[in-house]
Amino acid sequence: MKNVLIISFDLIRNGEVTQSLSIASLLAYLKSDHRYGEEFTVYHLPFNMFHLKNMAMFGMNI
Repeated sequence: MKNVLIISFDLIRNGEVTQSLSIASLLAYLKSDHRYGEEFTVYHLPFNMFHLKNMAMFGMNI
């Protein structure tokens, strides 16, 4: 079985949905494939750059 890892660097502000439309579309497309679960699986590792930027501005350890 193959594993697919999608890494995204997003700018998501408080109050917005936690997954971008582009990533959600990619995941939906891949998970709807008849081979999903048998030949491959998909994982998503998101990094919210907006959150990380704000942490760095206030001197917080990332």
